[in-house]
Amino acid sequence: GFRIGEPESEEKWLSIRELFVNMQVSSILRRAVVLSELKIVDPEFRVERNEDGSLNFSDLLEKNEDAGEEKEKPSTPRFSVSNIEMVNGQLTVEDRLSGRTHQFRDLSLSIPLIATVGDLLSDWVQPLLEAKSGEGSFSLTGKARPFSDSRDVSADLELKDVDLAHYFPYVASM
Repeated sequence: GFRIGEPESEEKWLSIRELFVNMQVSSILRRAVVLSELKIVDPEFRVERNEDGSLNFSDLLEKNEDAGEEKEKPSTPRFSVSNIEMVNGQLTVEDRLSGRTHQFRDLSLSIPLIATVGDLLSDWVQPLLEAKSGEGSFSLTGKARPFSDSRDVSADLELKDVDLAHYFPYVASM
């Protein structure tokens, strides 16, 4: 029953029907957040691209720049999260610049493990992201070491019955 709305509007930006987190007592011993399960059920995301090219959440991404001050690089938080799962998600992208709306449904994400503690730091993270759009679907699998010095990454994208021409204008604007 979690919901974040758009300012001065009835539109929702993000909603989640259910969030389940299983935190382990070992978090105290390891001085790190250790979750054995994180499950998000029925999330709905709504992204708007405005006529000026900004996004409806651009204000959250703005940097607080203090002129002339050099800041110390923050350390990576200590955590270990296993069995990350998002099921039955929906993403709506309203592109007011092009006048198009894109709908993605049956959005699912699965990550067996991601961690920054101990020997898990160099373990491979192997995510799976799947969704349907229109008559087509896509699946993105891969593996990465996001917190190791080498930051190795490989990915495989599988598209089925996806009209790529529909998305070409976005590639040109990057």
